[in-house]
Amino acid sequence: MTETNLTAEMAWTALEEGNAEGAMQMAIELGPDDLDAALVLVHASLDLGDVELASSSLVRAHGLSDGDDAQLDLATGELALATWDFDLARSAFERILTAGDDPGTFDRLGLVLEHLGELDAADERRTRAHELEPEGFPPVVRITEDAFDGVVEATLAGLPDGTRQALDNVRIVREPLPDIELVPGDDPLSTPPDLIGIFIGANRLEQSDEGAEHPAVIHLFQRNIERIARDEADALEQVRITLLHEIGHFLGLDEDGVHELGLG
Repeated sequence: MTETNLTAEMAWTALEEGNAEGAMQMAIELGPDDLDAALVLVHASLDLGDVELASSSLVRAHGLSDGDDAQLDLATGELALATWDFDLARSAFERILTAGDDPGTFDRLGLVLEHLGELDAADERRTRAHELEPEGFPPVVRITEDAFDGVVEATLAGLPDGTRQALDNVRIVREPLPDIELVPGDDPLSTPPDLIGIFIGANRLEQSDEGAEHPAVIHLFQRNIERIARDEADALEQVRITLLHEIGHFLGLDEDGVHELGLG
């Protein structure tokens, strides 16, 4: 194995292990004319929230590729999905599957089809992903809206009085999936299509500082919560965890603070 091939392999491994910064550094070392480097940069940039670099790296990858390339289709699909271009994402993922079954691609295609409103087809793709790799991809789980709302009500009832009262002016909305209207115009990666919950508005500290009421909403996305659950009981628990997580943001906690308090 040449030094270049070894560096490329290490870059992909770093990416798989969640070390996006390390993967990016190794990709840069490979140089601008290396296809693996360009592809790694697409994924690493997405992980690090840099849409511009991901997009330019994908353009470079297309220029370096000499034909059909599943990794190129995967990078195209992931960038398209991250930027809410579901038609392009669908085309890219379906091209991968023409070469053979791949559980991860079936799962991602299922998410795309959900956002395109093809719910039965989405469940079929996700079921196929589970059949191919049961440990990696959970079965399709559905809970009723009444059960979902019951967990929300029980969770709120169990909060300390002060926190529960502070939430009186916060709307808690159950929705099937996030909508592109929630995406800030300059930051699509802040609201990914597989988002399970989000708090939008002035948090409690900001409201206190400004001395005025501001719209505040917690959005909970039922189908995405169901996507991460192993069974019905787990789905209901994920509703509780997600709600507490977003309440933590309403209280003014950042991601680290939310996790330190055990709020998901």
